[in-house]
Amino acid sequence: MFNKTNFVSFFCSFLVLEVFYLLEVFLIIVSVILSVYNGEKFLQESISSILNQTYRNFEVIIIDDCSTDNTKKILERISDPRVKLIKNVENQGLTKNLNKGISIANGKYIARIDADDICFAHRFEKQVKFLETHTDIDMVGSNAIQIDHNGNFIRVTSLPITFESICGVLIFANPFIHPSVMIKKDVFKKISYDENYKSCQDYKLWVDMKKNGFKFWNIEDSLIAYRINYDGITRKESLFPSRRLSITEKIYFEIFGDRMTSNDLRVLSKLYHSCLDKCDNINKVGLLIDKIGRNISNKNQKKSFLIITSERLLHNITFKNCLEFPNFVYVYGIIGYLESRYRFFLNLCVRRVKKKLSKELSLLGTNK
Repeated sequence: MFNKTNFVSFFCSFLVLEVFYLLEVFLIIVSVILSVYNGEKFLQESISSILNQTYRNFEVIIIDDCSTDNTKKILERISDPRVKLIKNVENQGLTKNLNKGISIANGKYIARIDADDICFAHRFEKQVKFLETHTDIDMVGSNAIQIDHNGNFIRVTSLPITFESICGVLIFANPFIHPSVMIKKDVFKKISYDENYKSCQDYKLWVDMKKNGFKFWNIEDSLIAYRINYDGITRKESLFPSRRLSITEKIYFEIFGDRMTSNDLRVLSKLYHSCLDKCDNINKVGLLIDKIGRNISNKNQKKSFLIITSERLLHNITFKNCLEFPNFVYVYGIIGYLESRYRFFLNLCVRRVKKKLSKELSLLGTNK
């Protein structure tokens, strides 16, 4: 027998639940995307750091990319309703998983984190506040504390902060730590992670964002602990130098197009990955840096570019290389040339390079 009172009570309860569900979706400001493959070692620590954020209005989309270790068991123990678990039927790789996660995200902002990294408690709070305050900025990253496999401190990063300085670095190197970024979801209505890139997909995304007129920034504070872990999804790529070089060359071609020869792209890529050898004339490398610098009209962008490239040049000048290069006085010449051409250019770095070379000269003299 139909009971009108019970029906009305049931309908009201259903309506209340629906309202709460809609409010919950509406209140989700941040969607965290985490793709994991065999991440049992650090996964629990990473997830705990997300769930213990001071900022509470978020969802966590975790994509298990067909893990074969205990990742599945760790994920199945999570009872927090903010966590959405997706299990792939076959391994898709990080890039496709990121696009998949973004496509189902409810948040206004997309936050990245990897399964071996740690979010500090105020990360989301600070990044949401920044993006809500600076409405012209479409993505914000941060510095990070680098840690090793065992969680030991390595160093604190020092990334470019402002949009102009980031653009200067972007020409040559990746100016963001991928798992530190928070991006407006609206950005992905226009572009997405390029699925032709199994690694360096973040660097390619920043380049595409710049081409499409989006702006970005880095918060000076360290908001994550970034683990240097060669079991990670993309960091394994660093074990294959030829693959790293070819991927970086592809990105440089996206930036420079036909303005650079294939040989220039290769030399620039070798400089970036600190693998210049005795076949690479340091004089020509310096002139290539100068050639690019002269085509950068913005003073702050030019300064950032010259800083990052000269510091990387220093990384390439090891004691071994000094012995192999035909005449490393070239390096002094290039530095002097850049210093005289760009008066604002990196006096601190110039002194650092000269100090390094002088030390190596004295060592060379001692060993004779």
